[in-house]
Amino acid sequence: FENIEYLFIKKSEVSQTMHLRVASSTLRKEVYDGYLKFSENNKLHLLTKDSKSELIKKLRAISTALGVKILDYSEGEPKEI
Repeated sequence: FENIEYLFIKKSEVSQTMHLRVASSTLRKEVYDGYLKFSENNKLHLLTKDSKSELIKKLRAISTALGVKILDYSEGEPKEI
């Protein structure tokens, strides 16, 4: 890759279905994903956390080491952190 543009955060919903003999149950929750953006079509998933603040803490260390900004897309419009 020629350069790293930025790190970014997206919100996702995950679900898990548990099957019992007579019934099934599906659990759904929101999680936050951190990505590394190289270019328009190239991104790399770094990690997923249940807590946005935990994810930001991990991404800040990476951001500092790489000298790039973090953008938060979890609420719609991107916001720099």
